[in-house]
Amino acid sequence: MNAHDRHPMTVPSEKRTAISSLWLWLGGALLVLGIFFRVYNLDYKVFWIDEANTVLRSLGYVSQDVTDTLLTGELFQAEDLQAFQQPSPDRGWDDTMTALRSSAEHTPLYFLLSRLWVQTVGSSIATWRMPAVFFSLLLLPAVFWWGWELFGSKLSAGLATVLVALSPLHVLYAQEARPYSLLALMTALSSATLLWTLRSPTWNRWLLYGFTIVVGLYSQLLFTLVAIAHALYILASELTIYKRFTPNLLRYLIVSLGCIVAFSPWLVLLVNNLAEVQRKTASLGDDRYSIGGLIDRWFRVLNQMLIDRELAGWNFLLLLLAIAALVYLWRQAPRHATWMLLLVGGVPFLALALPDLVLGGERSLRVRYLFPTVLALQLTLGYWFAATIPTKRIPQSIVQTILILFIGLQILSNTVNAQRLVWWNKSRPASTYFEPVSALVNTLPNPLILTESKVSDLLALSYWLRPDITLQAIPDVVTLEIPQGYDPIYLHNGTPETEATLQQQGIRLTPIYPVNDSVDPWLWQLEFPL
Repeated sequence: MNAHDRHPMTVPSEKRTAISSLWLWLGGALLVLGIFFRVYNLDYKVFWIDEANTVLRSLGYVSQDVTDTLLTGELFQAEDLQAFQQPSPDRGWDDTMTALRSSAEHTPLYFLLSRLWVQTVGSSIATWRMPAVFFSLLLLPAVFWWGWELFGSKLSAGLATVLVALSPLHVLYAQEARPYSLLALMTALSSATLLWTLRSPTWNRWLLYGFTIVVGLYSQLLFTLVAIAHALYILASELTIYKRFTPNLLRYLIVSLGCIVAFSPWLVLLVNNLAEVQRKTASLGDDRYSIGGLIDRWFRVLNQMLIDRELAGWNFLLLLLAIAALVYLWRQAPRHATWMLLLVGGVPFLALALPDLVLGGERSLRVRYLFPTVLALQLTLGYWFAATIPTKRIPQSIVQTILILFIGLQILSNTVNAQRLVWWNKSRPASTYFEPVSALVNTLPNPLILTESKVSDLLALSYWLRPDITLQAIPDVVTLEIPQGYDPIYLHNGTPETEATLQQQGIRLTPIYPVNDSVDPWLWQLEFPL
């Protein structure tokens, strides 16, 4: 597992030139296409509830601010909701830090950088999403560097970079104002820095590695699992080779202690707010699946990781592809590359999957939590494709066909996804109704929307509503006084208790969207007794 034990793949000289020339031009074109997909229709996709929460916290607000100001039972308008989605001179950086500390499960770096960016260039859906695009673009050279440090092969590193550039998963989260593209970037950057440091260990390199760990920790709490994978890699590497405590281990321990000290303010905050964090993340453990059910859903997660095209029962082909690449990695790759990819990919997955198996839940089904696993798998595939194309181990036509099909499916997925207003990463049940409901309401001269929806839902919906649309929250349906002069009057996201109370008052509720007995409506129209 020594970082010095690279053995670049042997390629005949006459083939090497042809391969390099082909992949230089083709790889460059595919990288440009991947960049295009990241910026195309950037402001078209639904700005959904998680992104609205990003804006809310970045600007120094919390949900309670909206509740106390607007959701009191008094009338308000959609533009009043949008006031909480725009920068205000009354909200400074101290307000942003206060808002971020109230949600300790989300470390603050992405939100602070987003506020800095928006204050510089202006606030719009596109500008709020630009930091995620930027981090996803930086991910490409970081993956290439990581691949080079792993395999010592430009072809392997370049192919892995192309697979990441065209990955529908990376493209989807590059266009979402959330910190997951930053998590991916710091995973690749810190891992490459670690290998670079071990290859020629100096204090300057160790300090730079420590800096990437601190930045990663402040980017996403899930990065802790990457840091654990690195620790296991270093311990196993040094102790297996030298069988004693080495200067590298000492430097690593000193740097790690410094990282813990640097991250300790947020650790203390996290511990002090542990009960609240557990409450906010409790939904991850709500659902319980059988082992067979989890395995079936992991097939879908693997599909989302690689091509994001539904293959139904043929998803097992992706598993066979992943297994083939992992077997080749284990048998042919340098030991340091094999163990780093297995640890960086395996530790995060197992840390989420084992609680799902034992306690129930869907932690490992949230593919956005698995970006380290995704990157490790994509690097493994890049190595396998690159290692087998110029050799006779497997007929070239078979491997080239697999690679072309794989890249073709990625391009197809990105092309289709780019035209979709809502896709699975936006929580379709919670976001699909924005467009049809707003299209109906916005055409009416004087509607009223009674709502029991959460703050984040209302903020996301406000991007679609006409600014003068009137709304009224329902703090208590028993004491609710519905004002006169509005027609029609709708109920938005009402609870069963509210529906029953209104019906007891003789008010008829007609489902408007969706009109489907198997789905709870998001919008009802109220018809009052004569």
